[in-house]
Amino acid sequence: MLKNTMTVGIPTQSIKKMQTMKLKREIEVREARKAAHGGSWGYLGLVVWTAALAIIFVTLDHGNKNLRRDIDAKTAELSRSEDRIVNLAAQVEEKTQRSFIIGRLQASNLDLRPSQPGQVRHVKHSDTGGHSMRTVKREVASIRPTRNLVSSR
Repeated sequence: MLKNTMTVGIPTQSIKKMQTMKLKREIEVREARKAAHGGSWGYLGLVVWTAALAIIFVTLDHGNKNLRRDIDAKTAELSRSEDRIVNLAAQVEEKTQRSFIIGRLQASNLDLRPSQPGQVRHVKHSDTGGHSMRTVKREVASIRPTRNLVSSR
């Protein structure tokens, strides 16, 4: 009588060999899969790399938002500075007008008299002779009248 009814005509020793070869092949396939994925260390490495990339992304995104906020603040500050420069230029123009200066002199009541013709010299741009306007103004300011206008009697 036969022990194994499914293996009719095949010797038992051959069946054991085939089963052993099949088990060896399954083990080889499992080991190849583990080697391809690095086994449990490969999965752990993959998780660590994914977590590191997520942390780096969040950090860079946070830094990017901070930089955008700083840029917006600096842009607003620059806009305010430009507005202030325009306003100051308008004030300079207003306060250097002759009518404003004369009005302020009269308001301060300095008891000034009109100047004598020899005390005033008009300098035009073409009159500078190659000197800067600052130099010409200093030269004009250093001119003194030749006679004493105020008597000491």
